[in-house]
Amino acid sequence: MSGLDARMELEGFNNIPRRLFKRGPLRRAFRRSGQVVAKEARKRISARGPGVGEYPLKRSGRLQKSIKVRVSKAGLLVKVFHEKRQDMKDFYPAFLHYGTSRGLASRGNWIADALRSKEAEVRRTLTQGMDEALS
Repeated sequence: MSGLDARMELEGFNNIPRRLFKRGPLRRAFRRSGQVVAKEARKRISARGPGVGEYPLKRSGRLQKSIKVRVSKAGLLVKVFHEKRQDMKDFYPAFLHYGTSRGLASRGNWIADALRSKEAEVRRTLTQGMDEALS
């Protein structure tokens, strides 16, 4: 898993052809899962006590608001990410995550950590969605 990448796979559904899935229930399950992870990531940004290895401190709320959830067209993937706003000259979340040579310390990966902390809930939601999509 790289610095800005977090993945989770469900096993047991690999050999089922896509045409057997109903896309609606699957898309809903992925969207709900992404929203759960995004909400947890936003909470991590708003937590107090920034420092080396911790999450950034909320000041204006723009970093929290930039967290978006996007479901793929096929409905088999959800992406939780920071959207680069038009008023951003540089991609600020990358500076926070990696740090800078001028003294800004590297911070934790709040989206990947949010996925890890909500893994059981996400697995349960996706498994229920898969079951519903196959019925």
